[in-house]
Formats: sequence, C-alpha cells, structure tokens
Amino acid sequence: MTKRTTSISLVLAISGIACANDWFASSVVSSSGLGSGVYSDPAAALGAPSTWIQDLVNGGTSQRVATSVVYGAWGTDPSGSKSVVTIQPGGQLIVAFSQPIVDDPRNWYGFDFIVFGNSFLSNSGTTIGWATDMDLVRILSSGHLFEPTEVSVSPDLIQWYSYPVSNYQCGDALWPTQAFTWSSSAKSWAGANDATKPVPPTLTLPQWVGKSASQLIAAYQGSAGGCAFDLRPSGFRSVRYIRFSGTGGEIDAVSRVGHALVPATPTPQQPVQGGRVLP
Repeated sequence: MTKRTTSISLVLAISGIACANDWFASSVVSSSGLGSGVYSDPAAALGAPSTWIQDLVNGGTSQRVATSVVYGAWGTDPSGSKSVVTIQPGGQLIVAFSQPIVDDPRNWYGFDFIVFGNSFLSNSGTTIGWATDMDLVRILSSGHLFEPTEVSVSPDLIQWYSYPVSNYQCGDALWPTQAFTWSSSAKSWAGANDATKPVPPTLTLPQWVGKSASQLIAAYQGSAGGCAFDLRPSGFRSVRYIRFSGTGGEIDAVSRVGHALVPATPTPQQPVQGGRVLP
C-alpha cells in the first residue's frame, strides 16, 4: 500500500462528474520555491493522500505508522515514495485535474474539493508508533499544528480566486488526514476512510480537547480528513487548476468531493493490524 501505487477503486452512480481515475489531482502545471530533499518533489501532491509513513526516527526501517489525527504525513511511505511537498515562503505549486471540478450542491455538505496537508493535533502520546492505542491518546488544549497555505482556484490559468487564509479555510490545516477507522475492540486500524468525503462541518477543535483520538476518528464519520472548500465563493462554475502559495506548509493531495446522496466510498479493504495489512 503506497501513496502512488495503491489502486483506489471508487464507485459513484452519477455521470459526467469524474472518470474513475480522476478523483485526485493528476498533473503538475508549474512549481517554484519548493522544499529540499524529500520535500522538493511537486509530484508528491498528486494522487491519493498518504496512508502509511516510514518512521525512520523512532523505529528505523521496521517502523511504519498510519497517518492520523495525531500523526501527520512526512518523509516517505514504506516503499520510498515521497509523501508531501513543502511550499516555501514565496513559492507556489499549481496542480491540475484531468476533468473539471464542478460547483455541485449535491456534494457532501456542499463542498467541492479537499486539500490534504500534514497537520496533526497536539496530543498526550510521547511517541506515536504502529501499535499506539488511539483510545489512550488524548487531544491536548495546546491546539493543532499546521502551517497555513493560501489556496487559489482557476478554470483557465488566467482568472484566479484566492480563499482567505484562516485556521479553518486553508491548506495544511484542519482537519488532519485520517487514513483508517479505528477498532477499539481489536486495538488496531480497520477499514480505509473516504478521501472524497469531507469531515462534518459541525466539528470544531474545542469539542475534542481532553477526549481520545479514537473519539475524534469516529466523529470523522468515515472521512479521510483534509480541508474542504466550496467553489461558490469563487464565482466559477467549475475549475481545473488549484494553486498553493507558500508560507512553509506541506501539501499531500487534492481530491474532488463525491455526492452526498450517492457517496463515493473505497471498496472494502483488508483489515490492518500492527501496521500491516492482514491476509
């Protein structure tokens, strides 16, 4: 299971919205002022959001950790694929979808696209590892860790609309990527969450201070997280291009939002335990 090679099969019983392989940004238009090393590849922003991270700091080559509300994407996945790209202050990255993202009120909560960064919530876990029990990790009052990144949209690379940068409406911010659901009975990660479904807009950070990470994961209601945007403020009926203007934040992926009435959901995946997919 890697960010770039995992086949994500989605089912959506509507026509004219997206091809089966067009749920995520598929090409880089231009980039400048990116990070260094593993954070310098603009292609890291393409495809689905990261699910597993190779933790070379705490566990060496044997440690792989799921992206979650308390563990953001960084470095590489277990196969060596780069997880995120850094947009340095003054830099920018433009990615494109092969088919336009449409302003559609039938989409989940009225949102049209989702940006995934590598934010995470400060927590009581001293070290988050592959076997950390999410029922025991608590969200702390010191808040969330993120780096605001300006998000702009365009239908033609000429006209642009930039969303106001704020804690709740920017790239690399709320909500953290949550790759999987959590099984409290098995004490392990379970099925994959949906990267085309936004987090319920009723969620606010103060609700979760002092509560367990597993409670917040359940409140995602099957969403894989990310920061969701509605095209309506832009005035554009549809867009193909997303631009990120940097302040030092990271971008992992961009997805289009599925319909709420006929939601796009990942096909059933094998259960995971101990950082490994079970046969």
